[in-house]
Amino acid sequence: MRFLGSEVSSNPNESKLIKRWNDFYIRPKIDVNWCIGLPLRFIEFMEQITKLDDDFVYNLPIYKNLKEPYPIIGFEIESSTGKHAGGGILNLSRYVHFGFLVVEKKNKEALIRKIKTYSRNLGINNVYPLTFEEIESI
Repeated sequence: MRFLGSEVSSNPNESKLIKRWNDFYIRPKIDVNWCIGLPLRFIEFMEQITKLDDDFVYNLPIYKNLKEPYPIIGFEIESSTGKHAGGGILNLSRYVHFGFLVVEKKNKEALIRKIKTYSRNLGINNVYPLTFEEIESI
């Protein structure tokens, strides 16, 4: 990546001119999300609280997207248990309340070990392994 004035894109077929520092920001995407809309009364309540303390806006991540659907459950579909699965674990742990990594049955044990490693070392405790067969049986 280059700095201001350069073009960048995560899609090789399109590019975007970088004008500000936050043009570098790439938001991770979860393969499948189940979201809910927050109640209007809750949104109004949060807006009233932020009038009392401006720092609240910066210290509570939910406030930034109050009017957008709120992600509860996320699914990442992985073809292997390599470094991409590690990225899936990190994205799910950060951006949804309950995350499920979906892999082939033969990869489930390796995925369980990887999730345990991340749990032990990073405190991640909201990501769980599933196989395609388990998804179909639900």
